[in-house]
Order: sequence, then structure tokens, then C-alpha cells
Amino acid sequence: MSWKTHLAAISLIAGVVMFTNLGGPKLWDRDEPRNAGCAKEMLERGDWVTPVFNGELRSHKPVLLYWFMISAYQVFGVNEFSARLWSAIFALGTCYCTYGIGRRLFNPQAGLWGAVILTTTLMFGVAGRAATPDSVLIFFNTLALAWYVHFAFPNSHETDRLQAHGFPQSILFAVVLYGIMGIAVLAKGPIGVVLPCAVIGLYLLIRNASSRYGSPAGWKRVVRPVSYFLETCWQMRVLSASLIVLAVAAPWYIWVGYRTDGAWLRKFFLEHNIGRAMQPMEGHGGPGIFFYLAALLIGFTPWSFFFFPTIADAWKRYRANDGQRNGILFLACWVVVYLGMFSFAGTKLPSYITPCYPAVALLVAAFMHRWSEGKELSWCHWPKVSFILWGLTGIGLVIGLPIVAEMFLPGMEWLGLLGLIPLIVGISGYLALTRKRQDCAALIFANGAFLFVWISFGFLADKVDDYQKIDHLVAELQLRSESPQIAQFQTLEPTWVFYSSTTVRPVSFESRKPLDKGERGGVVWVKHPEMDGFQFLEESSNHYVLMTKENFESIEQLLPENVGIVVEIPYFFRRRSLVAVGQVTSQASSEPDRPESTLLQ
Repeated sequence: MSWKTHLAAISLIAGVVMFTNLGGPKLWDRDEPRNAGCAKEMLERGDWVTPVFNGELRSHKPVLLYWFMISAYQVFGVNEFSARLWSAIFALGTCYCTYGIGRRLFNPQAGLWGAVILTTTLMFGVAGRAATPDSVLIFFNTLALAWYVHFAFPNSHETDRLQAHGFPQSILFAVVLYGIMGIAVLAKGPIGVVLPCAVIGLYLLIRNASSRYGSPAGWKRVVRPVSYFLETCWQMRVLSASLIVLAVAAPWYIWVGYRTDGAWLRKFFLEHNIGRAMQPMEGHGGPGIFFYLAALLIGFTPWSFFFFPTIADAWKRYRANDGQRNGILFLACWVVVYLGMFSFAGTKLPSYITPCYPAVALLVAAFMHRWSEGKELSWCHWPKVSFILWGLTGIGLVIGLPIVAEMFLPGMEWLGLLGLIPLIVGISGYLALTRKRQDCAALIFANGAFLFVWISFGFLADKVDDYQKIDHLVAELQLRSESPQIAQFQTLEPTWVFYSSTTVRPVSFESRKPLDKGERGGVVWVKHPEMDGFQFLEESSNHYVLMTKENFESIEQLLPENVGIVVEIPYFFRRRSLVAVGQVTSQASSEPDRPESTLLQ
């Protein structure tokens, strides 16, 4: 097949996975409504510089994603589809870049396999369909590395330019490469340039060391690695790189720092970069490298079942130096940098390593291509084990999903039917292998992976989302009051802010406790001050406080007689209820069961 046919196939497969019912489910707590709400508030304020959510300075991420969301809002309106649109577009672009890298490092068929594998993994599907900056970062990091691969790695009919230069010395090449990384810095901060540079640098360092003299002796054991490192930095034009990245990213950082009297810069760099690197934040910790190995095994499902034969075959071909040695080394450096660096960070989230998924997909793709063509491989019996394990996973889903649904999603026990896909794939693929039809087995697995992620994201997620009732609660409050004012007590979910289109401020019901006075930064609040909950509820019948049922019961005896629960809904994916507390009007009293009976179902 030609490259045009390959791109058409990738567009169809990735487009179906990423865009099917993209705007169907509501935004999911907590990151999606924070990001979408921040872009919404920036649009309403006419401010494209300062990120603000819920009337507070949002310093978690830079501005690039918000700019893309605002552009979509202006065309399609403020809704879930607009908030997620650019994530899906960039996911599609990442698949194209992955194909280009695979085509250059290996062959067109491996590139096609890599793009298909990437788009049919669970974690990449989550990133591509979520209103988060992950898909934006993955795309620009992959694009930068694809640009490097295109110029540094020769085609089969070209001379080995990498052997001669290591790093292309063209000024135009450097401007484009580091310009792309500068855009990535606007997406998620310094990691947008540090990590892709580390990938290229580690690769060049290993190549420089392996292409020179034998093992050094004496004092050269210390000096030679240092000289290799300095030589690699020189090759990569470190000074030029810094200037180019700053030229792209620094203007916004300087402007937002000026607009907020430095508050945004302090919080972003000190708290969300250095702080997250030094210690776990928001309860996101884990046991080092083992956390991300487990995250990769789960997030790369179902293709992670082929990890062991992939590693064994890649090592065999690397040692054999069969013409794909440099490509395997580059992809391995890509994976090692992301797994290694984030393993040392204090705060750990599975999404942190998703920018290395294209490299993992291409390593698996190289194996799948060779295996499907019947070439001699290491661990030749492992594919049968892979199909057995995938089938057993299906059985686990058939049994386990109904149990989980009974606890959190009553009435959706039929979700266990999803497990039939891996079960059928496992059985049929194993039977194909017993007849030595590796090509057929590979296609069975690929089609099963596509169906699994497509149905999960495109249809089942929407059904699960029916149990999110926050929009129902907001609609009920709007029926009771023309302009309800909402506050929160000890619990705040970003969806409350996004779907109520109001600023949800904190209240306290401890009259003897000094109230938090908040914090001011520039022209926006860094942190809202607490309000007196009793005074807030007594001021108007349009005032409501959202809290859990347990929190209400803890303060119920302190509240005035005319204050009580006016709406109660299930707390999404919690075994508890969420209540709106306000003045019980005569209308509400005459129909006491209406909100509860309609919304608790």
C-alpha cells in the first residue's frame, strides 16, 4: 500500500476512536471541568492572558490549551464537544507523526502498525478524548522528535548522515525543532523542552560513546564520559536552543507574571513544578519505577500483552545490528527518559508518561510486523500466551464489571458484556496460531483492540455518564430561583462550577473559627476567602450550599429551622449523596418529595 493509503487508514481508525460521540458525556471531574471552565471564564472576561477558574487564579498549567478551547468555543459554542475537540485533533496528529517515525526508522508497514496500536490503547484514548493538555503535549513532543528523526536518520538508499553529524547542523533545522519545543512549553511548562531534549541527548551520548574507542582506563574513565556529555551538548546547540524556546514561550510567561504581580509564576514554577518533583501532591505518590511500569502495563492495554516478546525481539535485533539498531536504540531512549525521570519525581500520575506511548507503540509495531510475516523471533511461543491472557482478562471483566456496577452504577450490570470482546479475541486468535496463521491472529487482535476502545469510549462512557447528576441539580435550583447563588462546604468539584456558570465560594459553619481571608494576586483572587455559612443562607432564599449528606448531618443541629435539604442527588462514583442546602420555601414544602424522588433515581 502507498503512504496515501496508509494515512487514509490511520485517519479512519483514529478518527472513529477519537471523534465518536466526543461531546456526549459530560465533563469528568476533576481536570476536564477545570480546564474547560478556565477557558470559558477567560472568554467571558475577554482576557487571553490570565488563566482563571472559579474566580481564582489557575496556575496549574500554561495557556496553550485554553487558547485552543477558546477558538473552539467561538465556533461551536461552550460545550463538551468544543472543550475536547482540539485534544482529539492533536491525537490524530500524533498518530500521523508516529507513522512518519516508524516509516523512517523501520518500514511503512511498521509505521502503520505503530499508529494503529497507539490509537487503540486505553491511556492514549483517554488523553485524546479529554479536555486536558496531555494530548497537546504529546503531539508537540512527538512532532519535535519526528522532525529530528526525519533529518537525522537516513532512508535505506542514503548515506548514514547520523554517523557523520550526529545532530543536523542546519540553522533552519534547529529553529524548527526548538520552536516546536517552545510551543510545548506553552502547553505544559519546562518538560515540553527538557524531556524531548533528554531523549535526543541520551541517544547521541550512547552513539558517541559506542562509536569511539574501547573501554577507557585510569583517569579517562571519569574524563571521557564528561567529554562525551559536553560534546553532545555542543552538537545540540544548547545556547541556540535556549534562545529559540524563550523567543516562543517567554512573552506569555512574562506578560502573565506582570498581570498577576508574579503570583502565577511563583505558584506554577515553585509549587506545580519544583513542588511536585520534590514531594507527592494531592495524594499522588507511588513506589518509584514500579508505579510507572504498572501504569504502562495498564495504560497500554491491550497491546501490553505483547511487551515481553517485543523486548526480547528488540534486544536480539539490537545485538545483531541488522540495520534497525539505531531506530531501536532511539525508541528505547525515548521510553527510558520518560519512565526514569518521572520515577524520581515525588508526585506520580499515570498520564505523565503518555508522551512516550508513540515510542512504545513503534517497538511493539516492529515486533507485530515481523511476527505477522512469520519471521523467526525470540520467545516464539509467547504470542499464544498473550492471547490466553487477553482471554482471561475478558473473563475477569465479565465477572468484575457487574460487581463494580452494582456498587456504583446500579442497573448497569450489563457492562460485563464488554469482556466478551477480549474473550472472543483470545479464543479465536489462539485457534489461528494453532494453524500457524500469525497474520490472521495479528489482524484478529488489532480488530479486537479497535472494538474494545471504540465501544468503551464512544458508547459505554456515555451510559456511565448518565449517573452524573450535577446538571440535574443545577437545573432544579434554577427552577426554584431565577439566579441561584451557590457556595460549598468542605467539598468542591469543578463540575459544579462549570455547569452552574457561577463562582462557587467556600463557607464555614464554625462560628468560633477564624475565617480564611484568602489571598490576592495581581487583579485576580489566588484563593477565595471563606464566608460565614449561617449569614450566607439567611441573606436570601436564592442562596444554596452544596455539601455531602454526611457533612449536612454533622451541622444539621446548628442550622435555623427554615434551612434544610432542597435537592439531593447521588455523588458520582461515591457511595454517598450530594445535597443542596437552602431555605425551605413554601413551594418546596408543599412538594417535599419532588427533588429527591426525581433526582435520586
